[in-house]
Amino acid sequence: MPRTFTITSLRWPGGTGVTPIFNAPEVATPGLSCAHWRAVLREDKLAPRSMLPLSFSRGHRVIDGARAALFAGFIRDRLQAPEPLV
Repeated sequence: MPRTFTITSLRWPGGTGVTPIFNAPEVATPGLSCAHWRAVLREDKLAPRSMLPLSFSRGHRVIDGARAALFAGFIRDRLQAPEPLV
């Protein structure tokens, strides 16, 4: 059986989170919420930073939590520094 991976997003501004639902034969679905600016502490100073909430729903029989966390870290790293993909 083929395994598919679908990306979903929250389509209206102002949303802060999304819980994606996946359907067979999908094995996982990442959900992207709306990006927003937040004040974060960087080098002992507050600085504005664009934040993009990311969540995952996945089939536990196919993808365990550790692999999902590694993949989420990979996505985060690529969004923060996309140059290696170009």
